[in-house]
Parts: sequence; structure tokens; C-alpha cells
Amino acid sequence: MTDSEQARLKEESDELHRQTNVFFSLWSALESNLALLLCEILNIDYQKSKIGFAVYYSPTSFDARQTIVGNCLTNYIRESKNLDELQPLWERLNDRISRLRRKRNTIAHGSIGLVYYGAKNYMRILLPMFDFRDKEITANSIPGLSINDMKNVIRNLGLAIQCVEKFTLLVGYHQLGRSTWRKILAELQGYLRPDDGPPQGDQTPPRP
Repeated sequence: MTDSEQARLKEESDELHRQTNVFFSLWSALESNLALLLCEILNIDYQKSKIGFAVYYSPTSFDARQTIVGNCLTNYIRESKNLDELQPLWERLNDRISRLRRKRNTIAHGSIGLVYYGAKNYMRILLPMFDFRDKEITANSIPGLSINDMKNVIRNLGLAIQCVEKFTLLVGYHQLGRSTWRKILAELQGYLRPDDGPPQGDQTPPRP
């Protein structure tokens, strides 16, 4: 291996470590915003009471916490007036969060390692050997998550956080004028278009 290749691989490894840190900072922000959404659904002032956070963080798995928020939101929409438009948007966001959760599992349980493919070395975030949970790996793909993959994951995670924030505002609609509510709804619809293409509006993820 040449000196230039060693330098390139070290640079890639350092960048993947940095991206991993950014990802987990944003993941923590996602969890906090889901807890705030649950507080809004339950009409709990989180500044006066931490019961909503206690409910959210009681399950030990993110899957269960995500399900609690989704079930509460779905029932809240059913029992409220003029909120029907939120249900299909939540289903799209919930699906995207589930996909991000699977990426999180790869990042959390994997490690940064060297892959030799097509007569070239690459640095990737890899699942443990013989772990076949990542269904996106195909016979003609380089295993693991690349720097570009991580950029996309981080971008999508940032957008998911923004969407959860907008859901929290829309659930607390009694505090908004109707025109403001419709404006926030339109922004959310832009982020969650059915074709899953690039969202409209500000695409910059929040700073960790």
C-alpha cells in the first residue's frame, strides 16, 4: 500500500468517525423532539412536569418509544377536528424514521474497517462479520456505509427532526392562527412528498 493510499484511508477513517459523532448527536435530538411531541399530544407542559418524558423513555427500545408516539398521535388525530391531513404525513415520516432506525443499528453495532473491493481499498462502517441484517447489500455493491452514505443519512436525520418539530407545532394548533397553521402544514408536506424525492424548502439539517 502506497503512502498516498494510506493517507487517503486515514482521512476517510477520520471523516467516518466525525460523521458518526454528528449522527449520534442528531439522534439524541430526534429522541428529545419525539418526547416533546408526546408531551404536546398529552397536553403536558414539559417545563412544569416531566411525566411526558417519563412515559417516552420508560421503554428500553427506540422501536417501542416510536410506537408509543405513533399510537398516541394517531388517536389524537382521530379524536380531534380538522387534523385528518396529518395522518398520511405521519405515516410517511414514521416510515422514514424506521429506515433511519435501521441505519442507526448499523452504525451503533458496526465498526469502521477496511474493505478490499475491485482491486481498491475502502473505509466503511461495517456490520459485524456474518451479520446479514443489512438487506441493502447486493452482490455488486461494496459492503458497509461510505462517507457519502453517511452524508445522506445525516441529512435525512436532520430533516426528520425538522418534521417532528413541525408536527409538535401542528398538534398544538390552538396556539396558532389558521393561516400560520396552514403555512406550517405546507412546509411539512414539502418535506414529506410521496415520491420521497428531495424536499422543498430549507434542506439544512439542524446543528448538533
